[in-house]
Amino acid sequence: QRFLHAIDNIDAQIALYDSEGRLVHFNREFKNGAGPSAGLIKPGMTLAESLRIRFGGGTIPLDAMDREEEWIAERINRFGKSPPPWEFTRGGRIFETREANMPDGGVMVVVSDISDQKENENAARESEAQMRLITDAIPVQVAYVDRDHRVRFANRHYADWYDYSQNQIIGMKM
Repeated sequence: QRFLHAIDNIDAQIALYDSEGRLVHFNREFKNGAGPSAGLIKPGMTLAESLRIRFGGGTIPLDAMDREEEWIAERINRFGKSPPPWEFTRGGRIFETREANMPDGGVMVVVSDISDQKENENAARESEAQMRLITDAIPVQVAYVDRDHRVRFANRHYADWYDYSQNQIIGMKM
């Protein structure tokens, strides 16, 4: 009971399906992810049924628009095969779906909102690009070498000095 309470309070959509692909347990976030149709999500329904309910409530991934049944068929085809995590966009947010096969043949599905993580990754890339632009413009060699003596950052002048491209020198042991 404590475990189910803990799962219900995790900030990710979690659903457990049995070996026949029927919904056994789900947390509050999973149900809320169905939007206006949340009240229709019930234990015992299949993945296809729960997806159709979600779509009917308007919670459709961007890549499923105007091809809902085809998308559902693709999703069912991946189900239970331990696919690598995949991402989809819905309502302007980015989600990552992970599946784990259970010893009894069931499948646990975890859907996490990774929008903030993606935004932070983009900000870090933009910041690095800006830093590279500035350090490449100054006429000195600039590099960051970590405690393991690996180059983690090098401006153009530093790479040129060693006769490497910037991409080649990053990760090199000095």
